[in-house]
Amino acid sequence: MIKKTMLTEFFLMNKINEDAKQLNLLYTEFSQYFVWSTTYKMWTRRHRGNVIGRIFICYPTEGERYYLRLLLMNVRCPKSYKIL
Repeated sequence: MIKKTMLTEFFLMNKINEDAKQLNLLYTEFSQYFVWSTTYKMWTRRHRGNVIGRIFICYPTEGERYYLRLLLMNVRCPKSYKIL
């Protein structure tokens, strides 16, 4: 079984959640509309405004991690690693 992370659940939301599909968001935009529950390890629809999202810095020397970040910042509504 795959470990539930913010990224894997982001993919799942893009597959099954109609709001996420219609919004067609980048990973960096996702936190404007959804909030991560650390207790339940899932994204839920945001009810309040004013959000500051962040994505960690990584460098080209980090290889695969860097390229994954690059793809997440440019591919809209990915549903899996394969689609990236």
